[in-house]
Amino acid sequence: MRKVLIAALMTLFFTFCSRAFELRCDEDVSFGPEKTIDEDFIAVGDTIEIKGQIDGDFIGIGRHIRCQGLIEDDVTVIGRDIDIEGDIGDSLRAAAERIRTDAHIKGDIIVFGKSVKLFENSIVEGDAVICAEEVEIDGKILQNLKVYAKKVKIKGEIVKDVKAKAARIILLPGARIGGDLSYTCPQEIELRGDAQVIGETSWEKPVEMKIKSLVSPTTYSRRLIRKSLLFLPLMLIGLILIAITPRQIRMTMDSMHKIPGKSLGFGFIFFVCVPVGTIILFATIVGIPLALIILLIYFSALYVSKLFAGMSIAMRIFHLQDKQGKRPMVMALIVGAVIVVLLSTIPKIGGFVGLLLVIFGLGGLVVGRWKTFALAREKGVI
Repeated sequence: MRKVLIAALMTLFFTFCSRAFELRCDEDVSFGPEKTIDEDFIAVGDTIEIKGQIDGDFIGIGRHIRCQGLIEDDVTVIGRDIDIEGDIGDSLRAAAERIRTDAHIKGDIIVFGKSVKLFENSIVEGDAVICAEEVEIDGKILQNLKVYAKKVKIKGEIVKDVKAKAARIILLPGARIGGDLSYTCPQEIELRGDAQVIGETSWEKPVEMKIKSLVSPTTYSRRLIRKSLLFLPLMLIGLILIAITPRQIRMTMDSMHKIPGKSLGFGFIFFVCVPVGTIILFATIVGIPLALIILLIYFSALYVSKLFAGMSIAMRIFHLQDKQGKRPMVMALIVGAVIVVLLSTIPKIGGFVGLLLVIFGLGGLVVGRWKTFALAREKGVI
């Protein structure tokens, strides 16, 4: 059944969007060094292995991801085990339990995980932001480093400044920090052998009350990965909807963009009133079948509401609302999914933000469907 659904999704999607970029959904997605993809490439699967060249962005979502080829633009990957080698023409963004890279990254690197390691031959030409339980940096970072972890080991070189928050920080022999080092740690940094800090060093002990109120990097990383994996089926539904009903999706996005306040208000009314109405219907014997149908529609709308909220935010941020075709909507879908996951996992307020996204997306669906109904009545369809 799973393979049938994947095949159906691929057939629908490629029928409408194959000219814009390439999408592959399967248990195993791979291609060899002889292959070149001259557009953006999106892969969803259990195991993803890239050895060839991609002349665009690469987006990968799966359990095991290994990239050994040349990627001309950004790499965005979410999984459990991620290995990045080769060359990346722009930035790397990754979230996984284990992340290892030996790549030459010409842009920034932003990674979240339980274990993160930059091998000796790795080069990051931009800034690096790393959040993990254990971090090992043996390579070279040409700009600044921000690291949040339980344990940090640095053996390589950071050309500019380093800001760190950790329980333990170790500079191994050969380590070099070319700029300033400012860190928050219960104990002083360990300098071993010829490790050196060229700039000024400032140490701040963490306040106990603040430590108790913070979410640990491990907890946050697990929450982020869990939310990302739970969002995958919703993204597949979004791709199918864009392929089948692009005009309806566009109408919904236009409503949310032009009248966001109205979408939020109608979403709140729909969110509160529908459960109350179904309770009243359940009180009557005759109304039970109708109540069940309403509940089915209600929970289906709740399930996809965050998807539309994320797409609307992404379209506003990247000004995609005026661009025609399915490609802007698909890019808004992917970027919106990342936005929703990040906002929903913010410590303490993530639940509230997630509820607002549900209400906003729900209102957009209601307003969009009402516009469809009104348009159909004007044309005499109903």
